[in-house]
Amino acid sequence: MILKDWRNDLKAILKKFSLEITSGVLFLYDNQLRDPRYLEDINNILNLGEVPNIFTSDEKNEVVENMKNLEAQLDKSLHTEGGFHELFALFIRKAITFRSI
Repeated sequence: MILKDWRNDLKAILKKFSLEITSGVLFLYDNQLRDPRYLEDINNILNLGEVPNIFTSDEKNEVVENMKNLEAQLDKSLHTEGGFHELFALFIRKAITFRSI
């Protein structure tokens, strides 16, 4: 798998958390991580909840729009003021929850 395909797959997985309330598990074997950049991406997800600069600005806008719709379904304690940065941070928190399952 080349890095571009890897990152596109990661984006698809992460974007799913902006579309629906769901949980998931990502199984990886050490022999699948042939490129050290794959391991760096996994490390970033575990520590930051995202891979820095993985999303273009248009993709970030799409995630935030999705989060506006999803936020209404979340517990009131998770609601934000609806700003771009707050909604993207909520998305990141949901992605971090993904890693702990």
